[in-house]
Amino acid sequence: MQEITLRAPAKLNLALDVVGVDQKGYHLLDMVMQNIALYDTLTLRRTQRGIGLTCDDSVPKGLDNIVVRAALRLQQYTGVDFGCEIGLKKDIPTQAGMGGGSADAAAVLLGLNQLWKLRLSMEELEDIGLTLGADVPFALRGGLARARGIGEKLTSLRGGVPLYFVCAKKKGGLSTQAVYQTYDALEEKPPRLDMEAFCRALDEGDWDALRASGGNALAPAAFTLEPGIRRLLDKLYETGALYAQMTGSGSAVFGMYADQVAALDALPTMEKEADWLFYAAGCQGVS
Repeated sequence: MQEITLRAPAKLNLALDVVGVDQKGYHLLDMVMQNIALYDTLTLRRTQRGIGLTCDDSVPKGLDNIVVRAALRLQQYTGVDFGCEIGLKKDIPTQAGMGGGSADAAAVLLGLNQLWKLRLSMEELEDIGLTLGADVPFALRGGLARARGIGEKLTSLRGGVPLYFVCAKKKGGLSTQAVYQTYDALEEKPPRLDMEAFCRALDEGDWDALRASGGNALAPAAFTLEPGIRRLLDKLYETGALYAQMTGSGSAVFGMYADQVAALDALPTMEKEADWLFYAAGCQGVS
């Protein structure tokens, strides 16, 4: 095999809680994450040496791009001297909290594990992925999972009902660093989430319990930086969303609907409010 094409799916944080800070200053999180059928596309071609990247001007080049760092990290870990050319087509919006960069890195690790015939285990790939970003281990595993620590402690979840989402955002995005700095400066932090109750509600399809137990601890900080996010959430509920939340550190939000018809019916109204809008069902990981 000399070339492989992979689809790297976006993720949504169905719930996100900040539970502390470790000795290195990293925020400790408790999250439930779900992949959705919105994809970046990566084509990997094995070469004799070097790491090359072809992409549009909307994403960084060279070492500033996480996919290049992922390939180099894999070389360093294994000692292989193969190279690769990476073609990256972006459809997942940046600075949206939808994990596009992490998904792309995961696709590179999985793809090169095949192309370079490394035979690394998923556990090894997740360890390498964690050095690249907190969401990369989840992006490698995919599907629906609870992530704790800085993202490395993963528990796959079954999920009890099909999930249908409308995702929306305003123009621009939010810096993850800026959102966390604003969160740290809040005089009163949001109350802790009952993540056990949230997982149970998700499994049982109990929407009342889902709304009561869910949330995103970073949302108040993001609202401070971009008040329009709150307006999008309110509008999603007005269109019939059974649960709506901001994903990650923003700026994208999502609404969850009972079925595909209800989600699609919400799109015309949301088109008047959002600068970017997407309908998607839940999906598994990199494919």
